[in-house]
Amino acid sequence: MNLLRNADSELAQRHICTVTGLPILRRPEWTNIDLDKKGYSVTFKFIGDRILLSIARGKSGEHGMEKLMREWISVLEAMP
Repeated sequence: MNLLRNADSELAQRHICTVTGLPILRRPEWTNIDLDKKGYSVTFKFIGDRILLSIARGKSGEHGMEKLMREWISVLEAMP
């Protein structure tokens, strides 16, 4: 595991995918993002520089998918 610092000085973790050999980038601010008060959350990881993995947990509720897509866009915009 490599610990990296991005341009914003946020601590990031980089792992290697055992299947593809591509790097997997995780950041604390992308982990277990609370999307509602009923336990709906999401974690994002980049695999390589073109694949954004989204792992959602719980039931989305009435506005959960809208919030998920806003977070998804925010994570995409954070990548160079």
